[in-house]
Formats: sequence, structure tokens, C-alpha cells
Amino acid sequence: MSKKIFSTREIVLIGITVSISFILSRLIIFRMPQGGSVSLEALPIFLTALIFGPRFGITAGFLLGCIKALYGGFIIHPLQFLIDYPLAHAALGVSGFFRSKNRAKGLFGVLIAFLLRLSFHIVSGVIFFSEYAPVGKNVWLYSFTYNASFMVPEFVITFVILTLVFNRVRLSFALRFNEINHENK
Repeated sequence: MSKKIFSTREIVLIGITVSISFILSRLIIFRMPQGGSVSLEALPIFLTALIFGPRFGITAGFLLGCIKALYGGFIIHPLQFLIDYPLAHAALGVSGFFRSKNRAKGLFGVLIAFLLRLSFHIVSGVIFFSEYAPVGKNVWLYSFTYNASFMVPEFVITFVILTLVFNRVRLSFALRFNEINHENK
């Protein structure tokens, strides 16, 4: 017998997370002229990862990236698609490795995950979008500056919200999740 990777309830949880994240990705606070925007799309991914762990967060982020690519993504190469969409968004779920009752540890994980996502976008910018850099400007610096111009505001907004709701949401969902796990055993 093969073991299921996710139970039905876990698949539903991931589906709800991806759906909410996708809707939030469409409620744009600010859009950059050559791609990238500020939204609250990362919030549900972070909450899921911090509450249920990296397996859930990475999976939800990966799926969100694929769906975002299908609905309005800018794809010029298969590798660019992979870096800018599924991998960059899956990076958000890495915060789940820092899940803890300790809010500081969880929020540190959010910072690490955002930096990882930013790194994916910077690498993609250098490899695939270097022609947009002004003549004579370092491509790495240009890609960092451009991507940070929308990623940093998104991080700050998301971080503030997570700081405010971390303990309440984590406790209520974790209690419910533990009940679900006990029912499945």
C-alpha cells in the first residue's frame, strides 16, 4: 500500500490557502511598470506554513505560483517561469521550518522566506531581464533595486499584519488542526 502524501482535509486546507492567496494577489496595492506588485498574497501562505509546517506552505506557494503564471504571468522562457512563479512562491513556505510557539522565531522565518523569494526574483531578473538595466549600471544591482522596490513594501505590510495576529491565529488553527490529526489516527 502506498501512503498518501496529503489527506483529503489537508488538500482542502491547501486549496483554501491558495484560493485566498490568489484573490489577495488580485487586490493590488501598487504595481510596477515592468512587472511585480504589492499585495497581501503571501499572508495566507505564511499563516499556513507557520501553523501547519513547511510541507503545507511550500506546496501552497508552489501551486499559487503556477496559478499566477496561468492568470497573467509574464513568461519568456521555461526556466524563467520556474524561477519567478512556482519556486519564488514556494519559497514563502520555507517559513514553516521556523514554526514555533515563539513569535520571534516564526517572524524570523517570514523574513528568511521573503529574502529567499527576493533572491529568486533577483536571479531571474539578472538572467532574463538584464536588457532593462540602464546602460552602464550593474545588472545585479539593478535587479536587486527593481525587485526590492515592490518586495520590501509587501514584506513590511505582511510582517506588520502577521505580528498583530500571530498568537491568536496560530493558537486557534493549531488547536483545530490537532483535532483533525487525532480524528485521522
